[in-house]
Amino acid sequence: MAESAVVYGLSTEGYQIASSLVTNKVPTIIIDENLQQAIEFTQGTAKSYKSARELVEEEPLLGIKSMEESIANANAIFFAPKIRKFDDSAKSEISSRLISISKNISKGSMLFYHLPLGVGGNSENFEVIERASGLKPDEDFTYVFAPLSPRTSSAVSAGSNSLKEPKKVIAMMKNAGIKSPHILPIVLSELHFSKETIMKYSPASSELEVARAVADVEERKELAKTLKNNDVYLDDLADGLFDLRVISNSLETGEPLLYLVSGAHRAIEGYVRYLTDELKDLMKRKTLKASKTSISISWILDKFEIRGEKLRIYDLLIERLSDYVGDVISPPSYEKGSGVIQLPILSDEKTNLVVACSKEDFVSLEKASKNYRNQSVLMLRANLVCESN
Repeated sequence: MAESAVVYGLSTEGYQIASSLVTNKVPTIIIDENLQQAIEFTQGTAKSYKSARELVEEEPLLGIKSMEESIANANAIFFAPKIRKFDDSAKSEISSRLISISKNISKGSMLFYHLPLGVGGNSENFEVIERASGLKPDEDFTYVFAPLSPRTSSAVSAGSNSLKEPKKVIAMMKNAGIKSPHILPIVLSELHFSKETIMKYSPASSELEVARAVADVEERKELAKTLKNNDVYLDDLADGLFDLRVISNSLETGEPLLYLVSGAHRAIEGYVRYLTDELKDLMKRKTLKASKTSISISWILDKFEIRGEKLRIYDLLIERLSDYVGDVISPPSYEKGSGVIQLPILSDEKTNLVVACSKEDFVSLEKASKNYRNQSVLMLRANLVCESN
């Protein structure tokens, strides 16, 4: 089979993989998972459109191919679709998308799976693929589990069901720009992924719970000096929600690992309520009336990344704040042009309360706020201690 590739998923991560493949002269097709449309991806496309967002917004005329034939003819298939369902419905959405490509994969091909999975998740994938394709994962095709960090082509873990031709797998991953640790047997790679995810989010979630236990604002400022993760914002925390959930759902009741992952997940999931309560407390301390306050949420969101948790959290945050203060500015945006960063349009009649949901947002807004002299502006940082000016 001639070397060629299909990237299933017009996601930020999938687009990065496709761009790397064509740069390394691997004929590549990218599939829009929503339209079920296969598009010929070239070096010219990658140079003209730097991201999946740009490609979709520009709507260029590109070569349309048969999705079924493209998958059947591919030497390597990279599975990186956007997931926009949550809880139990996410699993069925992923399974449905996996079935749609499994029907057409050919014997001898390589399938790279880039979504987070819990313990035993790949065994379930093998069953889905075998039912849809008739191919046996231990004999007829190579399967590689390589869950990607958000908005990157770096794999948190890597595992394979077969390493009969490791050089072939490694070479294709290199062409795709996928950076990964040592490739392990599948079960070990699942455990490694769980361990890495828990280790990444447990420290911040532990300090978050400690911060929430301190009601006094001044005391919490003192506590902030001792926290190692106070520069972790809502943006960082939300990155881990999907991963923690799938790991938690894969574990049996009573397993110590379940307590670790569930604790981190519950702490992060409860952050929006904590942030909302702190915002209300800030307004109370500043004697601000809801009718005289305008809230702006500053959060640069990538609508094309694989995980959709941030979009869900953002909608939840807007919903909760709108119940309390009617004037909530959405979507959050500010422009970076000519070296000047501009805040959203501020009200001259109301007190403007700006919530910075990431460190990048906070730094940019802090610089921009110096240009505004006539408006009353308060800033709340959506970090572990919810600091305000």
